[in-house]
Amino acid sequence: MGDTREPFDDLFEPIEGEPAPAPAPQVQMVPCPSCGTMNAANSRHCISCGARVAQGPLPMAPQPLVRSTAGSRALIVTAAVIAVVVVIALFYNAFVSDDEPTVTTAANGTGATTTSTAAGNGGTVPTDTVELTANRVVPSAQLSGFPADNLIDSDPLTMWQVGQEGVGATLTFFFPNPVALERIEIKNISDETKFRQNFRVRGIRIRPNDTTRDTVVELANTRDVQPIAIQTEGTTTVRVEVTSTFPAEAVGDQNPFKELAIEDIKFFGSVVSGG
Repeated sequence: MGDTREPFDDLFEPIEGEPAPAPAPQVQMVPCPSCGTMNAANSRHCISCGARVAQGPLPMAPQPLVRSTAGSRALIVTAAVIAVVVVIALFYNAFVSDDEPTVTTAANGTGATTTSTAAGNGGTVPTDTVELTANRVVPSAQLSGFPADNLIDSDPLTMWQVGQEGVGATLTFFFPNPVALERIEIKNISDETKFRQNFRVRGIRIRPNDTTRDTVVELANTRDVQPIAIQTEGTTTVRVEVTSTFPAEAVGDQNPFKELAIEDIKFFGSVVSGG
């Protein structure tokens, strides 16, 4: 029998020595733990029931950005405000405190010391000073027969009186030469009955004309001399303002008065050289 191959068959004869194609890789199969269906090992979920097949960790969503709450924002704002207040307070103390009033508690004549917030004042009553005499005093008001000049006449039997309980009344003392004051002494009425029947000075504000710093004083309710520590460098006038009073009292069958009374106001220090 003759050769029945077509002429073109020779063209497609397998070439000797050519490697055979590699077999397709075998996919490992694993049963679904829920329904038993075989699934590829790299499948995450069963193709039949949808149950989870792979046990590897699931992808994690990124953590959300931390957002501040209303409470935390309020806390931040409060802290910022406190910081600003502290800075302002430090600035105020450093540059403005010289204009603040000096707050002083006067001694009551029983050996108590004077206390004061003024820098350099020390809060003690100086003893190595001389009495300085004001040559004039101008009151905001006075009663007839009880002029303010009685305060500087060194007479314990005279006094200054002002009506309407005295609150708001002022006294301005004038010195012929500049003086460096170290203390002021205030004396209520010596007579006990008159002392009780009249209003007495409780709070006063003292301002020399060589400083913008006031000395605010709280006096005791006593007939004793009350010294007040004060420091000036060259003042020629001192203004004293009554800011509060002790109330008058009835004595026996005698009614209280509505007037404020002071017996003496004295100044101690030294005359400024070259003044």
